[in-house]
Amino acid sequence: MIKVAFRDDDLDVPNPQFLTYHQLMQEYGFPVTYAVIPGRVSEEDALFFRRLKQHAMMNFTQHGWMHTNHGGKRKAEFGVRPRDIERHEISMGFKRMNKLFGNDFLPLFVPPYHAYTMDTCKDALDAGCAGWSAKDNMPVIAGMKALNAHILFDSYSDGGHSFLPAKDVIRQFLLYSKRVSTVIFLTHHKKIGEDEQKEFITVLQFLAVLRKKGLVTLTSFSELMCL
Repeated sequence: MIKVAFRDDDLDVPNPQFLTYHQLMQEYGFPVTYAVIPGRVSEEDALFFRRLKQHAMMNFTQHGWMHTNHGGKRKAEFGVRPRDIERHEISMGFKRMNKLFGNDFLPLFVPPYHAYTMDTCKDALDAGCAGWSAKDNMPVIAGMKALNAHILFDSYSDGGHSFLPAKDVIRQFLLYSKRVSTVIFLTHHKKIGEDEQKEFITVLQFLAVLRKKGLVTLTSFSELMCL
């Protein structure tokens, strides 16, 4: 049986896109691991998210520090500046996540833009992160649990953004289901408008049918990390 997990990036405020996304995932019963931008989430909003978790299947992980691009055209928050500065920001982000989310914080690091070096991994591990999540086949150091996303709903080229049609996402899922035991999907709730939502719901409905038939089971990052 194939396990299915979802990661959603760039959580900072409970905007309408987030609320719609959250409601959809709860309707279909899908757990979500939200990658939170530590330097941009307020205490008030963190409390709001934690209250939602009381009635929902949610995890909160660390998504860099401010999600600021320091890499120019090759976007990156980490792996492009002096290491002492980046190490400090990773540590600040970890401490802020602990402060704002407490026991609801899953100690896993998601590098913004999926850009990083092995030093970034080491600094996140030293800060306290036991897990790491980037894109499929991207490396991570020993000692960290790798939960890289396999299927991205978003596509970026020449500075533009597009949302993959449901048929393409489903095709990727069928291919991955032959190779791995757990398939991780990556979404960005801020990128899901009305048109994208129709495609997204089609994928959720497809997975729900497979679940009903006993062909897939839903899981969360906390379960995959055994936390």
